[in-house]
Amino acid sequence: MVQDSKDDAYLSTFSAIEVKIPSNARVEDAIKRFRALVTRERIMSDLKEHQTYEKPSVKKRRKCRDAASRARKLESLERKLKDEQPQE
Repeated sequence: MVQDSKDDAYLSTFSAIEVKIPSNARVEDAIKRFRALVTRERIMSDLKEHQTYEKPSVKKRRKCRDAASRARKLESLERKLKDEQPQE
């Protein structure tokens, strides 16, 4: 069976996860390192995000809502830091 060049291009975007452990390491330590790597690379969050289709309008709304939330948090933090500065 001949593979399509689109399939090759799609598959080349992925890389295998490799966890290097010393020869005397326990299996639990290897699993812990694997979980940390998966979390750091945000593999599971990407998987959950792509499990269902999200319409472009819904995606745009969600991104706008998230940006507004980040802006409010930043503003709150700046206000808090400004209030904590000693008055001269």
